[in-house]
Amino acid sequence: MDDIQSAALAIEQLKNCVYEITLGRKGKLTRIILAFTEDDLHHLAGLHKLVDIEQIRSGKRSRIYESILSGTITGDFLKKSARYHEIEARIQALVYLEDMLDGDQLYFKYDPRKKAFSRIEADYLVSGKANNTPVYLFLGSRSDDTYYCRSFFPQERVDYAEGLPKYTLLRKVKINQADGTRIVQFDRLSE
Repeated sequence: MDDIQSAALAIEQLKNCVYEITLGRKGKLTRIILAFTEDDLHHLAGLHKLVDIEQIRSGKRSRIYESILSGTITGDFLKKSARYHEIEARIQALVYLEDMLDGDQLYFKYDPRKKAFSRIEADYLVSGKANNTPVYLFLGSRSDDTYYCRSFFPQERVDYAEGLPKYTLLRKVKINQADGTRIVQFDRLSE
């Protein structure tokens, strides 16, 4: 199994999970419900950058996802792109997204206006580690408190968190939607 198929399997496992995250800042609580779909893989893995592969550029995200899971689209196929080197580290880190989410993170309110060098539109920035590699995860809103993973990549030269308002993690619960199991990973609210 290659890295892109492992990354797709990581998303497949996360599709059964929801994270309920409660953050605090200046006496105000913010609730984030983080859920996953197969469409998340395309942008998180950086596949949108592979504009020189027609099947990836113009294909349906769900079909690309299924083709990766089945092994029809492989890492070797993606490596034919002249831009693959731009996403390779991203794909390798994405395999560990669930570990990153289950571990320690820092949460920030993301303001695209403060990051003129970036085109990322997101509501929150999560800074953590995936397989000991510092990574950024950007969250976008689907509805009032339901969010999705908008972008994901290893931290390199730019500190995206610099100058952003930081939140305090108060509670994090991981819910397995298949069996209803709730694992409280962090709870400062009950103290």
